[in-house]
Amino acid sequence: MKFGTDIWVLYPKLSLEDTLRTLEELGLKYVEYPYELFKGAESIEARIAEVVSTAESFDLIPYQLHAEYGDICFELSSLDEGVRSSAFKRLCRWIEYASKLGVRVLVVHAAFPRPSLDTRYDEVIKRVIELNVSYVKKLAKLAEDYGMVVAVENCVEPWFCSSPPDLLLLMEAA
Repeated sequence: MKFGTDIWVLYPKLSLEDTLRTLEELGLKYVEYPYELFKGAESIEARIAEVVSTAESFDLIPYQLHAEYGDICFELSSLDEGVRSSAFKRLCRWIEYASKLGVRVLVVHAAFPRPSLDTRYDEVIKRVIELNVSYVKKLAKLAEDYGMVVAVENCVEPWFCSSPPDLLLLMEAA
């Protein structure tokens, strides 16, 4: 059997090179690159080139890239179409980044709204499911063009998609 892990288990405590060396020495075959590897980089493109150059020295397969998360999850569910569109375009760039890294799977989090007392919970959930299904389908179509797939990962509580039932709602709606 071949196993893999997110490099975040060791990085940034160890350098990228030392992290990859350690994972290879442990007999792992696949790695996931975390968003944190690129977060805050002056140039994501330059960081990608650095990661690719470093990874070439190892017999590891970069299998997954975790896309941006955090504020973008709120932005993807914004009531403002311009905010949603801008967030989606940013997320689409992660498909390109993943392709440059030789990654097959882009991991994303679901969109979820900020708490509001103005809308009933059932209405919020209905809307957020529709938005998620729409954005994930569009993102998946783009990923196909690059020979990749998109995986929706659970997020931390208390947000939408923090639980298996929430993820099932998305799958059933798709």
